[in-house]
Amino acid sequence: MIPQFVLSALSRKQITDFLALPYKTKETKSQLVRQLYLRITSDALAYANLLNAFPYELAVGPTEAQMLLHCSSAERRRWIHEGKLPVLYYRTLSYPCVTYPVHERQVMMKITQDDIVLWRIEHRCQVRQQRSEAIIRSREQKKFLLHMAQMGGQYKMKIHLSRRLRVCSTHFKHYYQL
Repeated sequence: MIPQFVLSALSRKQITDFLALPYKTKETKSQLVRQLYLRITSDALAYANLLNAFPYELAVGPTEAQMLLHCSSAERRRWIHEGKLPVLYYRTLSYPCVTYPVHERQVMMKITQDDIVLWRIEHRCQVRQQRSEAIIRSREQKKFLLHMAQMGGQYKMKIHLSRRLRVCSTHFKHYYQL
């Protein structure tokens, strides 16, 4: 359900049109927001119609998305990058020139905690796989360095480690035909 403060993003004209009231009604905007909130909490069809009518005005910003999904900002950004969390559009603050993604509220409400747990498990598996691949590459590089040291004599053993690693990266590709 939409928090009541989010409905304040709608203009008075949008609220009165949705509630089928005349624009020049005597009620204040806060009273209209309260009336709209009562209507959408009691009528699921009205709630769905409201989300369809104003997807951009009722879009979910980054902070609210993190609260809804119970996730960190790093996870939210990763899920956006992976395409798991679709972006409706990007809002821009004019003065500091900051652009941030907003998401469609209906899509956000369809994401379950089971989906989030699955995304976290997938990420952990990817991290484990990448770490094991990095360990294998590191071991192969060390083997190559030992081989080069044995081939080149003792003076190459005294070369600074950073120099060896730079030389190693070019020779490594030729030695293993990568």
